Amino acid sequence: MWARILVHIYLVFGVIIFTLPAIISSPVSGRALGFGVTFRVVENSGICETTHGVQTVSGYMQFNNSNYVRRSLGSHLSRSRYHLGRLTDVLLGQFFWFFSNRQDLQVGAVAPTVLWFNGGPGCSSMKGLFQGMDEFLTPPLAPPFLSCYPATESGPCKVNSDKKSTTLNPNSWNKYTNVLYIDQPIGTGFSHGTETANNDASSAVIIWALYQAFLEAFPQYKYRRLILATDGYGAHYALEFVKYSKQQNERILSGAITAEYVFIGGLMLNNGWIDPAVQYLNYPGFAAHPSGYNPMVTESVVTKATSYLLKDGGCMDQIAACNAAGSSNKVCSNAYKYCNEHVYVPCAGDRDPNDIRSKKPDPLPESWYINYLQQKQVQEAIGAEVEYSECNSDLFDKFTESGDYMRTQLPQLGDLANSNLTDILLWYGDADYTNNWLSGLTIALGMEWWGKTELADSPFHNVTISTNGIGLVGEVVSVGRFSLL
Repeated sequence: MWARILVHIYLVFGVIIFTLPAIISSPVSGRALGFGVTFRVVENSGICETTHGVQTVSGYMQFNNSNYVRRSLGSHLSRSRYHLGRLTDVLLGQFFWFFSNRQDLQVGAVAPTVLWFNGGPGCSSMKGLFQGMDEFLTPPLAPPFLSCYPATESGPCKVNSDKKSTTLNPNSWNKYTNVLYIDQPIGTGFSHGTETANNDASSAVIIWALYQAFLEAFPQYKYRRLILATDGYGAHYALEFVKYSKQQNERILSGAITAEYVFIGGLMLNNGWIDPAVQYLNYPGFAAHPSGYNPMVTESVVTKATSYLLKDGGCMDQIAACNAAGSSNKVCSNAYKYCNEHVYVPCAGDRDPNDIRSKKPDPLPESWYINYLQQKQVQEAIGAEVEYSECNSDLFDKFTESGDYMRTQLPQLGDLANSNLTDILLWYGDADYTNNWLSGLTIALGMEWWGKTELADSPFHNVTISTNGIGLVGEVVSVGRFSLL
């Protein structure tokens, strides 16, 4: 199947009629922006991406919390879920790393921009940059430009075994797209500050601010199609960002605020954490019969976990209570603790939850990139201001305490599919337990949208790669602008 097939498919997501330059060379470090935001960045650091003419920008978006909230959120201040913390002069340092696309240099095309978020919550997007995805990636959009390449990382380089040097990745995502990797929430990766998001909605506010500020600082990347690409819990970030961007677009059109209209043309969710009810419901069944692999645990473990899942007041009832109107964060955080203890952990057994073929912890993929990013000379070159850490367990705890980990984003996904304005791809590896393919299939078939019946009646088609003797790598089904792999 497709769990660890080291293949990425790349494409151009269409050509926009505007013709804009791909490169700027003027310094932007310290540039103050319209809503209390300042960039502290390094351009063209020579780290990772060394292709001549490709622009790289790395560093921080720093904004004054109270100033940004008052001037940019306006009426949203009254909504507690969008509250960013104390309304005091707290500076947040949001780290990002941008790579312009290589194809612009060759054909003058105006490439789309991809925003990449890793999940966790609390894991750095540098993980996606250097380790990428281990599954087969196929686009929801068709040719004209479609190519296949072996790679494990989505970024422009791979870290060598000496953990101190890199080799250029000719098959980077930025071969055809601009890619913006964001370490968020604050406290993730290289991002730092005394305040942080503790729920999806406040995270969406900060991401929207960063993207707006980036477009103001680098206007040649305006009017590009925006594609959100995520891993794991990043699906929650992306779907909340879609909702918040829609609200802000309405305010832009009404004249309430002045900002760039954000057109989200693509959504790509890798092993996405979307609907906790579906995902916990499928853990026992997946553990008992993981397609193509041996059972993860004994039948008695599965039976006991199923009992805790379905009994009155059990896991499913608690998740339902969490997602009921007016539920408290405490109800949701209690649901997480109960379901994790009695369903998720027992069904995982001694398997690595990200790759059930290995006992935990899985030694693959290699984490050489962490050593690379911890080098002082690398951090100085890219403008990093703190030590690097891959994942922040404190942030994970904040999100579970806020309850958002157990709240569903399935209605938002259905609304987006129903709009038929955005190309959507859900893709899953067959050896992932936490965000397994069985849950992905259940989510796709249960989503309320115009194509629901047609999707249920549509057959899957084999996806094969003819080069390098790879062969069959997965199955895909598509209806309209929605695809499941």
